[in-house]
Amino acid sequence: MTVKHPLILWAQRSPHVYLAIEVEDLKIEQMTVHEDTFKIKGTKNGEAYEADIQLYAKLKGEESRQIATDRRIELVIPKETTEWWPRLLKEKTKVQWIKVDFDKWKDEDEENEEADTGFGGGGGFDGMDFSQFGGMPGMGGMPGMGGKPGGFNMNDLDMGDDDGDMDGDEDDEDIAELEDIEKPEGTKTGESPASENAAAAEKA
Repeated sequence: MTVKHPLILWAQRSPHVYLAIEVEDLKIEQMTVHEDTFKIKGTKNGEAYEADIQLYAKLKGEESRQIATDRRIELVIPKETTEWWPRLLKEKTKVQWIKVDFDKWKDEDEENEEADTGFGGGGGFDGMDFSQFGGMPGMGGMPGMGGKPGGFNMNDLDMGDDDGDMDGDEDDEDIAELEDIEKPEGTKTGESPASENAAAAEKA
């Protein structure tokens, strides 16, 4: 049987790594995060999918959270050391089936700015409902699959300043001010510096 590699998308915040396994209707047989190694094995329509990658640094696999749908499996895994990774893999090499998730990506500077202002701080990923993520103690038995809540408490997340409610008109003014800021030299129209940095991480 020919073994295929699943498409893996990734993004990060200083405290966490986000992974998405992009294979529809994949039946998982094994999925583990152990220190700096991530492994996944499964089948779809009689075809085998497998990945075994060595990560840039160690993760806390026993504290992983996950949610699964028919289209993808999403994981949020705490880093052992809070730091910004220059790439996902330990070796600086290009892997065709591992790509940056530009929908979730943020530049390190953007993360720092959000933490300072109280918007989206604490390592959160935009567009993700953490209340739907199940626990995955030791990755054994795959608890939390199917998108059911697994005892994950949003109150446990440091999402920035709890008093950070802003008036809608002030938000509109902030947006207008941002639109007036001149784009840095070398930035293409419609492309942010964060997108360029994410592309660089993908190539790394």
